[in-house]
Amino acid sequence: MRYRALVVLLAGSLCVSQALAGTIYVKNDASGLNNGASWTNAYTNLQTALIAAVANDEIWVAAATYIPGTNRTDTFQLKPWVGLYGGFSGTETTRSQRDWTNNVTILSGDVLANDVGFSNNTENVNHVVTTTTNSVLDGFVIRAGNADGTWPTPSCGGGGIYSVFPNFVLSNCILFRNSAQYGGGIFNTAPITIRRCFLVDNKCAQQGGGMRDTSGTPCTLEECVFSGNQASSGGGLATATRSAVLQRNVFAGNRATSGGGIYNLNLSS
Repeated sequence: MRYRALVVLLAGSLCVSQALAGTIYVKNDASGLNNGASWTNAYTNLQTALIAAVANDEIWVAAATYIPGTNRTDTFQLKPWVGLYGGFSGTETTRSQRDWTNNVTILSGDVLANDVGFSNNTENVNHVVTTTTNSVLDGFVIRAGNADGTWPTPSCGGGGIYSVFPNFVLSNCILFRNSAQYGGGIFNTAPITIRRCFLVDNKCAQQGGGMRDTSGTPCTLEECVFSGNQASSGGGLATATRSAVLQRNVFAGNRATSGGGIYNLNLSS
């Protein structure tokens, strides 16, 4: 699929870390004790690992496709001060050994695994990932969320990621083919940091095909690519944040009636 070509570009951005006592392992085909204590005894269900995690834990997730549940309201709910890391084969002892090119780790909202582009997605989850304060998401493909609810309910925004709490850090991720009324890839209302991410082929009916940001406080985007996203306003990014920090980003091939690349929701500022 298209995002496989993108993971190659992220492979040089790996973080270095030794395995900690608080490392929780997830591998969908592990055959051990299913307690998350090692790759052999890894949890086979990512939701189980998230429930078990406490502050300062890291969750290491081996390559596979993980779905948050079977109901549209199911989501991968992040935990405060917990880092969720993908891109593992299931043998690594340090985080620097991850290889996204060969170990693509997917968080998918396609409950029935029947999507054809944006077709057949009415049963998909509203938000693939929901953030919380001081949470980290690193090394995943996030795809096929569909937040098609009505404003101002939460189900109207953030098909890929729904973020309303501060200090969320998103790194080395691909948001691919998510949809929403607002913020197809990401719906954000709080100060966050996004580094080395690709937002590709996401769409929304209203504002922010790739991302909608109304945090009103500093939001940092560094070395990200917004490509092929579409919306009514802000094909790539719709933002109302006057103090956003955008550094070394690429906006290409995004489409909208107003602001194909970037649309300022505070036109008077």
